[in-house]
Amino acid sequence: MLGSMFFMGWALISFGQRMGDIYGRKWPIFISLVITIPATIGILETDSLTILTGLMFVYGLTVAK
Repeated sequence: MLGSMFFMGWALISFGQRMGDIYGRKWPIFISLVITIPATIGILETDSLTILTGLMFVYGLTVAK
């Protein structure tokens, strides 16, 4: 389930890669990093499987940029 949530997020935001071509790569990558850092810390620190599943989805959303 964890791996599939990662790839669901990745597949959902794959259309967002075009934003880097339109608006430049600085802001989409910056926003992605601002979201990725807390999500990664949450993945490492959580004890709840439900929260971990949600954080893996968020992490998948930010990796595709």
